[in-house]
Amino acid sequence: MSKNPFHHSASSDVLRLKALQSGFESRVEVNQRMLIDKMLARYSSDFVVCRELIQNSDDAKATSFHFEITCDDELSSSSTEKDFHNKTITEIRAINNGLVFNETDWKRVAAIAEGNTNVESVGQFGVGFFSVFSFSEEPIIASGKEYMAFVWRDDNSLTTYRH
Repeated sequence: MSKNPFHHSASSDVLRLKALQSGFESRVEVNQRMLIDKMLARYSSDFVVCRELIQNSDDAKATSFHFEITCDDELSSSSTEKDFHNKTITEIRAINNGLVFNETDWKRVAAIAEGNTNVESVGQFGVGFFSVFSFSEEPIIASGKEYMAFVWRDDNSLTTYRH
């Protein structure tokens, strides 16, 4: 009679306690670049970036929204999402006159998928802003007199610099 290699006689509580007391700790690694790419693949639709930025403007009580796309002068050699009329998009700006970010807004914009229990504020679900990564490797958010730059590190982790 063969033993099931996945069966252990101790309860999961006992195993957990023993692991915490005398096991070796290691950090779970997340490739943030791949995570964002996979999230975008499941979250994609026509005009998703524009729709999300308009929604964030509305959440911020904006009465004005301006969307600007800047392209280089040369024709693009391939057709991708980052193309506009066969030219490569070099910059996208979304400008609104909504509320200026508070400390909570700055913290939440740097957190993926945490969402927001306050339905009256920007970014209720916590994924909309990350749609901009389909067009920009390293976006920048400006609000009031502050701004935050998103920067990829060599280990595919995303970090922010707020000024």
